[in-house]
Amino acid sequence: MSDHKKIFFDILEELDVNQSLKSALLEQIYEINFDLRKTETFKEKRYCYVELIIEKRYKAAVESEIRKLRKKNLISNINKKLFCKTVKFIITEKENQESTLKINKGILQETKNHYEKNFCKNVKYQEVIWRALCKSQVYKDTYSHQGYYFSEVESFPHIPSYLLFPDQDDIKLKELCNVYLYQTRARDIKKFGISNDISCRAKTGGENTYKKYLSSFLCNTRIEALSIEFCLMEEKHKLREFPMSFFKSEQEWIKNKKIFEVYQSKIQKYKLLPLELTLIPVDIFNELVPKLAYDYRKLDPFEFFKKNSPKTYSIHKEAVDNILKQIWSIDSFNRLIHQKNKTDFESIYKQFNNTDKYESADLFDWSEE
Repeated sequence: MSDHKKIFFDILEELDVNQSLKSALLEQIYEINFDLRKTETFKEKRYCYVELIIEKRYKAAVESEIRKLRKKNLISNINKKLFCKTVKFIITEKENQESTLKINKGILQETKNHYEKNFCKNVKYQEVIWRALCKSQVYKDTYSHQGYYFSEVESFPHIPSYLLFPDQDDIKLKELCNVYLYQTRARDIKKFGISNDISCRAKTGGENTYKKYLSSFLCNTRIEALSIEFCLMEEKHKLREFPMSFFKSEQEWIKNKKIFEVYQSKIQKYKLLPLELTLIPVDIFNELVPKLAYDYRKLDPFEFFKKNSPKTYSIHKEAVDNILKQIWSIDSFNRLIHQKNKTDFESIYKQFNNTDKYESADLFDWSEE
C-alpha cells in the first residue's frame, strides 16, 4: 500500500464508516494521489486534488461511496489533515492512468525544487534542529507521517537528546548496566527494563510485575542499555495500539487490535504498570538484545536508531527535513507546528549549539513559498 493510500484510509478511520465499506474501498481503489496546489488569486490558500485510480468496473461503485462519505465529514477531515481549503476528487481509470499523471508532473517538480532549495540553504542548521526536536515534548494541530495521524496536541514521537547526544562527562552513563526480562503475573506478558542491580530492582518493583526472572544481558555502558531499551519499545512485541499504517495489511492491524484489547484487560486485572510490557518470547529476547548491542558498538547513534528504531527515527528525521524545507516550523515555545510560520533559526542555533553558544549564525533569509 502506498503512503498516500495509507493516509486516505487512516482518515476514514476517524469517520463513522462500517468495516465492510472500508474493506470494499481498499480492494477497489488501486492507487491514491494527493496533489496540493495554491490558487492564483490567494497564494496562501491551498487546494487539494485527490486522485483515485481504479479499474473501470469499479468506477460507478466508488463514485457512489465517495458521495456518501462527503456527507460524513470526509472533506473537512482532509482539509484539517492536509491544511488545505478545498478538496476535489478525480476518478481516473487505471487503464488511462499515465495520461492523467503527466498533467501534474510539472507542478509537482516545481514544488519539490522549491523545497529542496530551502533545504540546501538551511542545511547548516540540521544538527541544532535535531537537538531542538529532541527537547520538543508536544506538537500542535496535526502530525502526519505516512498515515501516522494525531488530531490533538500530543507528545512528539522523537528520539531523546540523551540518546542521540549523550553527555560525555556523565560518569553514570559509562557504568555497566543490564537489560533484563521478567515474567509478570499475567500469562504471556513480560516486563523488560534496565538496571545495574536486577535483584534489587525486582524487589522494589513488586511481585505482580516481577514474578519470575527470565533473562538478562550485560551492556558495556548504561547509555548502551538505554538505547537498546528504547529500540525494544518500538518492536511489534511491545504492546501498544499502533495505527493501521504500521502494518502491511488491514487483517494484521485488526489482529493487533484484538491482542491489545486482551492486554489492556490483563494489566487492569493484575494492576500492572503499562510501561515496558511485552509479548516477546525469551528465545527471541536472547537473540535480539545481543544483536542490538553489537549494532550499538559498531554504529554511531544516528545510524543505530535508523536501523533499529526505524519508525521513530523516520518521524523525527521527516520533521527535521520539513522544518529545513520551510514546510513546518518550530514556535517560540519549542513546539512542532504544521503551518507556514517563521522558525527562529538564529535563536535555536544559540540555544542548542554546544560548541559555542555565543557564536553568531547568519540570519535566516526568508523566502516566500
